[in-house]
Amino acid sequence: MLMGEDEKPNGRPSSKTVKAWKSRRDATMEMLVKCLEDEVLTHAKGFDEDPAGLWAHLTAIFRRSGVGAAVRMWREFSNVKYRGEEMTIVMGRIRSLADDLKRIHNDQPSDTQIVAVMLNSIAEYSSFSDLITNLESLKEELEVDDVKLRIIWKVKNLKDDGRLESGGVPMIAKGEVVALAANSKVIQCKNPKCQRTGHTIEECSREGGKKEGQYPEWYLRLRRNDGSMTQITPTSSFTNHYAM
Repeated sequence: MLMGEDEKPNGRPSSKTVKAWKSRRDATMEMLVKCLEDEVLTHAKGFDEDPAGLWAHLTAIFRRSGVGAAVRMWREFSNVKYRGEEMTIVMGRIRSLADDLKRIHNDQPSDTQIVAVMLNSIAEYSSFSDLITNLESLKEELEVDDVKLRIIWKVKNLKDDGRLESGGVPMIAKGEVVALAANSKVIQCKNPKCQRTGHTIEECSREGGKKEGQYPEWYLRLRRNDGSMTQITPTSSFTNHYAM
């Protein structure tokens, strides 16, 4: 499991083989974390369900210091990929590696580099292509936290629309896309000034919506989870950054 050779089997999350694999994964992670000193536990952040990733991360950090270790960490940072786990875990792993590059090697990635890695982590999935195109076409500077929330919100929309399975983004044959789109029940806001999917006009916080001027519950929950509720920018700023 630590070497990454025990890969997750195909099948439904409730199948015996998948459940057995998850038990092995969780046992391996528990064993590994118990062996870490308190000051090293910070490195486990973002690897909650990836013992092989944590082991490789710890090896890259503590094998030796110097340019070689920094290069390995930069490679690990740039190669983070979304593989169906919770998106908050993927985003946390990217931020954790960025923090380690600064703290251990005094080589902090720029916000642009962090955003590029975030987008690259989901680039393999066509379900995210519209989001990536939209973000790359923006003229204003992309903020890391804004991009993270946009990606997490996209996953939520895909799940709500039945386009994202619990095990990850389903790979859909091109011939099935039209039929899938025709049969999917997409919730669309009837607010003329919004008309976006994923919520109704009763839940809409944009101008003309029933909750105009209010922050969406998903946004507040994410901010609370991130510990960043101490200061929130005005709704007008939110609308500019989250035109979904």
